Amino acid sequence: MSRDISKKIEQYEKFLHDKLEVDLKQTWDLREKIYEEISDYHLFQVYEAISEILNLEKGEEANK
Repeated sequence: MSRDISKKIEQYEKFLHDKLEVDLKQTWDLREKIYEEISDYHLFQVYEAISEILNLEKGEEANK
């Protein structure tokens, strides 16, 4: 019986290492890519907002 338990534990550890760790790494890499895209999008939004403010200020100065 002890041998069966040891074998099951070994199989489970192999499954964890061979399958789940690989899946976790792939998922983690995709998550990082998505976070990077979100960060880039937020940066673009800030850039657009600043550009719009600067354009409005230029328009106000031209009207003076």
